[in-house]
Amino acid sequence: PVLRYGYRKRMEEDFFILRSQELIQWADHFIFIYPIWWSSMPSLMKGWIDRVFTPGIAYSANDQGSFIWNYLRGKQFKKLLKGKTASI
Repeated sequence: PVLRYGYRKRMEEDFFILRSQELIQWADHFIFIYPIWWSSMPSLMKGWIDRVFTPGIAYSANDQGSFIWNYLRGKQFKKLLKGKTASI
């Protein structure tokens, strides 16, 4: 999620991301636990998801451009959210 070079240069491959992709292909169950920040997940987690769940790892696209989630078929996802609401 952090663009070290801005848009001037393409980011090099990250071992952590490649390892995460290997583990996603191996695992059957995923549990995401995170706090709610500004009505969403933390930006570092969002960036990790964007970089890990890529075409060929999580999905493919058909000729019409629709996503086909064929690589994750049979896997289970759960999420546990924690947040606080301000009282008015």
